[in-house]
Amino acid sequence: VIISDQTPWNNLEKWNVGWDINLNNSAKFESVIEKCLLMGDDQYKTMVTDSKKFANGFCNSTKNADAMKLMFENIIENAENGFVKI
Repeated sequence: VIISDQTPWNNLEKWNVGWDINLNNSAKFESVIEKCLLMGDDQYKTMVTDSKKFANGFCNSTKNADAMKLMFENIIENAENGFVKI
């Protein structure tokens, strides 16, 4: 998973589940893409397993559920204006 750092999902690399990157940091984005391309099968499988555990824990947290709800409410509210505020 490679996402913006402007989502409720943060510190993904710490948990070995992906990367959350500042959209203005193209060097970091390029570096992560390169890591993904060079990733071995075992490392990929470990990330998949860790991602499932992370997602289950994240979705079962009330705090995180509230953050996701707010994010999607902002998307819906601002969609009419042609922009999204997260």
